Amino acid sequence: MTRYFLLFILGLSIQAESFFLLEQEGRIKDGDPYYLHTDFSYSYKLTKHWTPFIATRFILEEKGLRETYASRFMVGTHYTLNENWGKLAFRTRFEYIPGHELGNLNTSNDYRVRERIKYDLPYSWTKFKLTPFIYDEVFFDMDNGFEFNRNRVGGGIGYSITKNIFGDLYYFHETKLSGNSWIDADIGALIIRYKF
Repeated sequence: MTRYFLLFILGLSIQAESFFLLEQEGRIKDGDPYYLHTDFSYSYKLTKHWTPFIATRFILEEKGLRETYASRFMVGTHYTLNENWGKLAFRTRFEYIPGHELGNLNTSNDYRVRERIKYDLPYSWTKFKLTPFIYDEVFFDMDNGFEFNRNRVGGGIGYSITKNIFGDLYYFHETKLSGNSWIDADIGALIIRYKF
C-alpha cells in the first residue's frame, strides 16, 4: 500500500513539474513550401529558470526534385529569464540524426549541437498575445571536431490561441557551410504547438 501511495505522490509531482509538447512547423523558401516537421517532446521544470527536455522529430523535406524523410533525436535544456524588460531564453540542444537517404546519397549518422538565444519584447497585443521576438542560433557539427557550420538570425511574432495552443510566425536568414562555400537563404516559417 505504501508503495502505491508513493507512486501516486510521485505521479502528482511529475504532473505538476513536467509537460509534453507536440509541435508542427512548416517553412517556405523562394515562395515555395519545402519543409515540414513534427516534434514530440517531454520537458521537466527543475527550477524556475531551467527546464531540460528530450524530443524526437520527423521531417519531410523537398531536396531538388525529390521528397526526403528523416528523423532525429534531441536532448537539451532551456534556461529562461522572464523580467519586466522582456524574456531572454537560452536553448542548448544535442541532436543525433540517424543515417538516411539524401537525394541519391545515403548519409551516415550525424551528431550536432545547436545554441540559440531568443529575446521576447515585454509587449503583447490583442487577445492572442502577439509578442515580437528576435533570435540568433548557431550550429556545431560534432563529426568533424566541433565545427561551426551554420547560423540563423531571425525575428517574428509569437501568438497564443489558448493557454495550451500557441506558436510563432517568423522569418530567418540562414548562412550554411556547404563544402568550402557559405550559402545564404531567406526562410519563412509557421509553428503551432500543443502543450499537455
